[in-house]
Amino acid sequence: MQRHSVLVGLMAVVMVLALASCSTLQGKDDVRIVSVSGTGTVSVEPDMASFYVNVSETKKTTSEAQQAANQKIAQVMDVLKGAGIEEKDIKTTSLNISPEYTWNNNVRNLVGQRCSQTLSVKVMKLDSLGGIIDQLGNVDGIQFDSISFDKEDKSEAYKEARKAAAKDAESKASVYAESFGMVLGKPVTVSEGSVSAVPLRKTMMAMAAAVPEANSYSTSMPDGQMQISTTVSVAYEVK
Repeated sequence: MQRHSVLVGLMAVVMVLALASCSTLQGKDDVRIVSVSGTGTVSVEPDMASFYVNVSETKKTTSEAQQAANQKIAQVMDVLKGAGIEEKDIKTTSLNISPEYTWNNNVRNLVGQRCSQTLSVKVMKLDSLGGIIDQLGNVDGIQFDSISFDKEDKSEAYKEARKAAAKDAESKASVYAESFGMVLGKPVTVSEGSVSAVPLRKTMMAMAAAVPEANSYSTSMPDGQMQISTTVSVAYEVK
């Protein structure tokens, strides 16, 4: 008899939980929502640039290769420091020393030792960039590549992009609500998606391969704008 009473009690608890679950689901069904995504993009003027300078020298011995590479690096550093580039904005990103070989009739022959070093340079004053490029063009046998333009402080741009994304999402949701004869309510959930800032990139030829006549002209950087974008997903209540 006691066992039967326990069983009846457990069944009553299960029924109460089931009814509570049904009531909760019914409450969710009463809320109608429309989910949309919005995108916001703003254009900003870059105020800084970065690029790479590579020096590579091959000599008979390692010490000779190092000495030759160090001399070129010293020339590059003189140009950069003379243009007001701070030491914190000049970094060595790679330094390699390795044997250099040639192949002749499937026979490997040692040519010497190669020493290469790559510097990453950040220019915080864009108006000085053209002059820096001109000065680096006077250093023989270096490679100057991949100029990337960026903006140091993008916080305000991100803010404007988010506002534009929110406005875009609301506009889309309003269209859907109106199309189905409903009234758009307040946002229920908001979730930020991707956020991106795409720097402007310019690829430069190796300075050693520059046309000689170009030395009589000053380098000028083409104007351009970079894009900052963000996306947002919003669920609105509709009535």
